[in-house]
Amino acid sequence: MQISVQIVVQTEVDEQANITEIARFEREGFEAGTLGLQLEEAKALPGRLQRSMIEAQAAEAIARMSVCPECSSRLTVKGHHRLVYRSVFGRLSIDSPRLYQCRCSGSGRRSVAPLARLPLSHSMQCGYVRGRVSCRIYSHGKGR
Repeated sequence: MQISVQIVVQTEVDEQANITEIARFEREGFEAGTLGLQLEEAKALPGRLQRSMIEAQAAEAIARMSVCPECSSRLTVKGHHRLVYRSVFGRLSIDSPRLYQCRCSGSGRRSVAPLARLPLSHSMQCGYVRGRVSCRIYSHGKGR
C-alpha cells in the first residue's frame, strides 16, 4: 500500500491549485510494527508541511510585491539573496528577490527587497519556546 500526504495551495494570484506531495509512505501487511506513522516519519512531517506552507506564502507575497502599486507594471529583478527563518520545526532558507523600484515612483533606480522588510528571523512560537527553555536553564543553574 502506498500512502501520499499532499498539500493543496490555492492562492489569489494563481487561479489553479498547486498540489505538492510532502510525504509518501509504503506499508505492507497489517502488523503492529507497520501500523500508522513511525516516529521518524511523524517528526519529519510537520517540518515538511511548514516548509511547503512558507514557500507558498512567500511566493504569493513576492508575486504581489513585484507589481508597482501606482501603474501596475511588473518590477525588474536586480538579484536574489536568502533569508533564514527559524521555527520550532527547524531552519528554513527563503529566496528573497531584490527589485528595482518603478520609474513612476520618481526615486530613480533604487532597489528594494520586499521580504527583507518583514520581521522574518524567527516565528513567534520559536521565540516562546526559546524563552521558556532559557528560563528553565537559568532557574536550574541558579539553584546549584
